[in-house]
Amino acid sequence: MPRPAYSAEENTTIREDFLDGAIKLFRQVGAEELSLRRLAKHLDISHTKLYRYFGSKEELLIAIRQKILEELQVEMYAQDPTDASATARLRAASYAFCKFAVSNEKEYFFLFSDEIENTRNSKAYLKQRQALFNFIVEIAKQAQVKGQTDLDGRTLANLAWATMHGLFLLHFRGQFVEGRSFEDLFESAMSLLFGPAKDEACGSSGSR
Repeated sequence: MPRPAYSAEENTTIREDFLDGAIKLFRQVGAEELSLRRLAKHLDISHTKLYRYFGSKEELLIAIRQKILEELQVEMYAQDPTDASATARLRAASYAFCKFAVSNEKEYFFLFSDEIENTRNSKAYLKQRQALFNFIVEIAKQAQVKGQTDLDGRTLANLAWATMHGLFLLHFRGQFVEGRSFEDLFESAMSLLFGPAKDEACGSSGSR
């Protein structure tokens, strides 16, 4: 029996449905244990059908990574107070990033891991990641123009990323010492980077 012919729109919808299922399975078993055959069983479809949409495990993992990055991007854009000062917008973006990280530890590690050797060859992923970083850089440039920071936009954005990433890694691995909590250090870092704190915090919720 010949397989049904789907329109381009139908194929896109099917691929997105399979990808949603893949992300759910990834959250259960992790990247190492995820395979196309295991996903096909999870979705109750033939593995040959799945191969028509994802040619390899690597291709599937890149798609998962891109989808997770998209979730982070949507959250950061949604929390952006566009009418506020540049430093207030940077703080809001940092809080959104932080809350995503502490609520999605597995996904955060996967986003910034070396588990996918050829992610660098994925133009769509690289474009999306660059767009998110440029979003922060442009706000940081506004902060410099307004005299709210002495740093140029790209330097401030890189320092914010390096600071937060370092704090997240230490927090996830339980490596803070000398009686300082993740929340205290995060707030101190935000104040040093963007000015006095406001009444908001990045709490430590569990992973999904």
